[in-house]
This record gives sequence, C-alpha cells and structure tokens, in this order.
Amino acid sequence: MIKSTINHRPLLVAAIAFAGVLATCNAHAVEGMFSGSISEKLKVTGCGKDTDFTSASTNIKSNKKWSTATSAGTFSGAYKKKGSRTYLLKLSSKSEKLLMKNMKNWASDLCGTAVKSLSKFKASIKLKLNKKATKLNGKVKANATGKTKFGSGKGKYTGKVRMDAI
Repeated sequence: MIKSTINHRPLLVAAIAFAGVLATCNAHAVEGMFSGSISEKLKVTGCGKDTDFTSASTNIKSNKKWSTATSAGTFSGAYKKKGSRTYLLKLSSKSEKLLMKNMKNWASDLCGTAVKSLSKFKASIKLKLNKKATKLNGKVKANATGKTKFGSGKGKYTGKVRMDAI
C-alpha cells in the first residue's frame, strides 16, 4: 500500500464538521462553526488502495447551506433532512469540480501516472445523528472512471465519519 503525503480528501471533512453541527444544535435552527475528522480510503482498479485521515472546519447556516475549509480547498453546498435524524449533503457544482480534481490527484499518486480525466462521477454524503444528539456517524462516497495514458480504470472513494458533539 502506498501512503500519500498530499491531502486530497476535503469532502469528508465537510461531512464530519457538519456532523458536529447536528450533534450540538437544534435541528430546526442548525447554525455554527465546527471541526472534525474522518478516515478515508481510495481504491483504484489496477493500482491498489490508499488510506488517510484528515480534518477541517465547517460553517453550517440555518438557510440549509454549508461550507468547509480544508488544506485542499473550500467546499460548499446545501443539505436536507431525510427522516428524523438523517441528513443528506449536496456539493455545489464548484465544489464537485474541486472534489474531482482532488480525486484525480490522489489517484495519480496511487497509480504513479497522471489521471488525465474523470467521467461518470457521482458523490454522496449521508449522516445520521444518534438519539441523544451526542454522536453523528455517516459515510461519504464518490465513484468515477479515470483515464490515463495506459487506459481507463474505476476509482472508489469512501470515508467513515465519526463525530462527537463539541
């Protein structure tokens, strides 16, 4: 397994920070600044897999918007509630492009050759608050097909979100 030294995984940090918001605020008026961490994994067909751990700070607004600052850039978007304790985050188009760029860079490091383009990109973030509103767990997923000078392959990013209320 190759250990990447470049931080390419900021989306998960957004999910983690958002989890902190949900755990500490009234679900009807979610607002505030939070920070958190996440364990991440990237698997690329023909290249193997890599893992990492990252952190970031997130601002959640009562107008159902969120933003996260990381060393790899700032991500933002909207969120919606699904059920009583489950939340779905959506990336803005600018943030989706940034995530794709970061995924390409991480895959390039892992494969030892430049990933020139990504297609069939899909990302999702799903978080669930516990009944006591003290913990939030969830997953971040992203999938894409990448193209290199040697051909194309599939990449799968997963992040496990584990948050405690601040």
